[in-house]
Amino acid sequence: MVDVPDHLVLLVLEAASKPNGLQLQSWVLHGFLPGDLQQAQSLQETQHKPNRVFLLELTDDVCLERITLRATDPVSGVRFHPVTRPTPSCVVQSRLKTRPEDSTHTVTQALDQYRIHSAALQVNTRLES
Repeated sequence: MVDVPDHLVLLVLEAASKPNGLQLQSWVLHGFLPGDLQQAQSLQETQHKPNRVFLLELTDDVCLERITLRATDPVSGVRFHPVTRPTPSCVVQSRLKTRPEDSTHTVTQALDQYRIHSAALQVNTRLES
């Protein structure tokens, strides 16, 4: 997965709205907007304003299980998970690799940051309503 800088996502939205663009009528920005106050303010400065924003909440335990247990087979490139997509054999299981950013410590830090940013966004949204 690659993190795309906010300004590039906004440029794509802008290009899509031009007369020869995609003429977006419906769109979903997964993991981008508005994830924090800066993203919300950047989006508000454009002509693209969402009419709905969904915040999907999971417990930390569910997030940790989903992320920290996933691993990739370096031979096939297929991602496996012991709960949702077990490996087909012990041979595949023995060669699985996990990404460093999927460690419990890193995921816990990311969840903490998400909670801080999304809480500020929710408070700001309520104030504007």
